[in-house]
Amino acid sequence: MAKIIIVCGKICVGKSTYSKKLMLEQKAVRLNPDELMKTFCGEFLGDRHEEVLQQTLNYIYKKAIEIYSTGINVIVDGGFWQRNYREEATQYFIEHNITPEWHYVDISDDLWKKNIEKRNREVERGTSEDYYVDEYILDKFSNPADKPKSSEIDVWYKNDYL
Repeated sequence: MAKIIIVCGKICVGKSTYSKKLMLEQKAVRLNPDELMKTFCGEFLGDRHEEVLQQTLNYIYKKAIEIYSTGINVIVDGGFWQRNYREEATQYFIEHNITPEWHYVDISDDLWKKNIEKRNREVERGTSEDYYVDEYILDKFSNPADKPKSSEIDVWYKNDYL
């Protein structure tokens, strides 16, 4: 039976790398909101970011169910760092009689900072299409209250590589 896997964690912890590996192992389709948003809206959304993210997630949720209904596994590779996004996603899928499988990518603070520095250097050089991680974004991911509880997560993956 197919499943929907939702990968969550802070920015720059290796969620997409993990999701791409999981995609091959699970023979799944991977859906990523950042990729869609950058493709259709560009990099700098400013105060429209949350609105566009919500619209993108709504689209991804519908597509995930459509793909799932054909018997194919789906990986939703998003941040879901904020508790309200995790709750919303879980509720949406449960309303469609699907219990999503949650995977959390965890990382040490030291390695996280190194990943951010590496990513920003690559963005500045033009060798990465990722978002540049500025102070606003860092602040958004610094709220410890949003870290998932172990009871919310099915797979807790510890990333220990740069």
